[in-house]
Amino acid sequence: MRMIKTGAAAAALGLMATTAMAATVHDVTISSVTGEWVSAGPSNAYDLSIDTDDESTQVLWGQPKPGGPQSGYVFEGLIPPPVATTPDTDFELGLFTHLNNPIKTDPGGGKVTGIAEAELRVDFVIQIGDMSHAFSQLYTFEHDETKNEGENSAGDCKHGGQNGDAGLNSSGCADRVTITQNSDQSESVVVDGYQYDFEISGFRVDGETLDFFLTEEDTSNEAVLVGSYSVSAVPLPAAGWMLLAGIGGLVAAKRRKSRAKA
Repeated sequence: MRMIKTGAAAAALGLMATTAMAATVHDVTISSVTGEWVSAGPSNAYDLSIDTDDESTQVLWGQPKPGGPQSGYVFEGLIPPPVATTPDTDFELGLFTHLNNPIKTDPGGGKVTGIAEAELRVDFVIQIGDMSHAFSQLYTFEHDETKNEGENSAGDCKHGGQNGDAGLNSSGCADRVTITQNSDQSESVVVDGYQYDFEISGFRVDGETLDFFLTEEDTSNEAVLVGSYSVSAVPLPAAGWMLLAGIGGLVAAKRRKSRAKA
């Protein structure tokens, strides 16, 4: 009877170890990406508003020139059509536009000219194996609204060059937008013992991907947001490892006892 119990223990040990190692990593197909600006601030930014429809989401702010438009951000998901992707490979998830329109530096009334940051929630629908999964990510866009005329009397721009230089500073000093992922409010997916973690890679402009985007004044500046995902095995809970260790100890003790009798 003891022999049978020991054999069963060994079988259980082997089964649990094999199960922990035999899970399958699947490729991913991204079926849908949509977004919504969920917050922006500070709250005293001039004429701050958020609007979302079926096609895109935008946040607007600032007191524009007479007859001119406000500044703002626009996000539009680029999926569908579905995109098949593999781990650690960038995919295009959406189009980001900074409407970098001239706005007054001091709008008055206790208001500030622009925002400091905005938060974008991106909702994904993906296919892993034969199952569909939905989850959300939260990205923070830090906004640096520079002085169009420059930081000093020489017209030096905050992010390089001078006001009026050819290129980014030709119509005034360029602004800077930086993107980060809010990990605490970004979800993962677990399938067959593996965790799929999605991460934002940054802005893709002219074939280069960076976590910041310098945007020209008086222009609609576009960049593609790209992301990727990684896969890691889900650790066996501590109780499971303790059970495996206990079973392994019983098996080892039984073998030592058998050798001693022989």
